[in-house]
Amino acid sequence: MNYTGYHYPLPSTVPSDLEQDMFYSRYIERLFLNFNKSIILSNYRFIHVNSLELAGPTLPSIHYLISIVNLNQIKELDISRIENISIGEIHLLLEHTPRLNHLKFQNWIPLFKPPLHIYSFTTKHWSLSNDLDLFCRMFSHVKSLKIDIISLKMMIELINRLKYLENVVFWYNFEKHAPFISMNWLRRNIWGLRRKNFTYKEDDYYMLLSIGNKRKTNNKYSSF
Repeated sequence: MNYTGYHYPLPSTVPSDLEQDMFYSRYIERLFLNFNKSIILSNYRFIHVNSLELAGPTLPSIHYLISIVNLNQIKELDISRIENISIGEIHLLLEHTPRLNHLKFQNWIPLFKPPLHIYSFTTKHWSLSNDLDLFCRMFSHVKSLKIDIISLKMMIELINRLKYLENVVFWYNFEKHAPFISMNWLRRNIWGLRRKNFTYKEDDYYMLLSIGNKRKTNNKYSSF
């Protein structure tokens, strides 16, 4: 559901208590708040939102957000479309999203250390200047990761060093490496996989890897 204030809520003649139930209190899987445009505040709040995506030049104040949506229910937060955001703003936002377990960035912010209860992350862009050692220290508890990588060496380092990883998606140009990547190649080159069961799916531009002892497999995956 997209919300800019111009298109939602829909004009309604129902009593206010029914309007709350019909438009705000019902479960919403994904809510997109676009702060590139003015948002007209309502007398109501979105109560049960699972996934929240924010867009705009800056992050609005926490009080402004709370007036629109109940942050206590958010489990997935996407701030990748906020153009300018500081560590302090992120931490303040996380203080008001206690049930959050997945966080999406556009660029990884050095020195940002996420709370332990947030164990799933998406980082859409990785630059050559980013510090892989620092990232592995700050995100040492991560279980699920989607990340843009710049080399197979980076992929190997991440799997070896993030010992709690259960599933990971690597965005990369795998097309040129496809002829030699196999289950044996992965196990031979990545010591973190040598004593673990794992499955993987590879495309020209990404690899999905599931790691663990009790993984369901199907015909879309190679398994060992």
